[in-house]
Amino acid sequence: MTSLKKIITLHADERFEVEFNSGNLQAKTAVIFVHGFGVKRQSRGLFVDIESICLDTMLSVRAEYSQVLDDRCIALPFQIQRQRLNKIIHYIQDHYNIDNCIFIGHSQGCITIALELPHNALTLLLAPPILSPFEEFINTKGWKNPGSHLNIQGNSRLVRSDLIIEVPTHFWSEFKTIDAQSLYRDLAKHNDVRIVFAENDQVLGNQQPIGHIPTYSIKEANHDFSSTPRVKLLQLISKLILDRA
Repeated sequence: MTSLKKIITLHADERFEVEFNSGNLQAKTAVIFVHGFGVKRQSRGLFVDIESICLDTMLSVRAEYSQVLDDRCIALPFQIQRQRLNKIIHYIQDHYNIDNCIFIGHSQGCITIALELPHNALTLLLAPPILSPFEEFINTKGWKNPGSHLNIQGNSRLVRSDLIIEVPTHFWSEFKTIDAQSLYRDLAKHNDVRIVFAENDQVLGNQQPIGHIPTYSIKEANHDFSSTPRVKLLQLISKLILDRA
């Protein structure tokens, strides 16, 4: 089977990379991944693993929703991330013969998808922030890492073992206004939305289901669904998406 893989550059707020990958040049379904805060388009390997189960029949689309520099990345406000997602959707519509889109968001990427508000799409929200996204985020342990600096009135820096993330003032001013529950409810009015919680989410803690949105929980999973729980996540996602090809 001939494979397709290409990386292009689109422009929204700034130029950003988008990676397309598929094992089927006649794919009719696109899986659009949206990563969360402080990671790149691979989402620390999570999206690459999910991608591997759908490449035979679908087009995988992974992009950068942060401004990526050589030695760090800069967090972007959600509305700018939404602009990037919108550009990607229009590019797919213009350049591929795709009938259906599936959206998969992880963590804060779920908010970006909800803001874009697609229609008639299967949408999987993995470890989504729900209750108090802003408060949960500023209380995460990473802000205590050496070199990290939190200032919700100004510029901040989060230092991780694999990446440095700069957080500008305008990121905070928008984040404070986000009502994730309302966004997800609106999303579910127009799409087939499924929420997948990580049972041992060390970043967000325990989250509560929303109304009538179907919800799953992966036992022993951390925020990134690492190790054995990732296998369980992949099995679940496979059941949910492969009949959409």
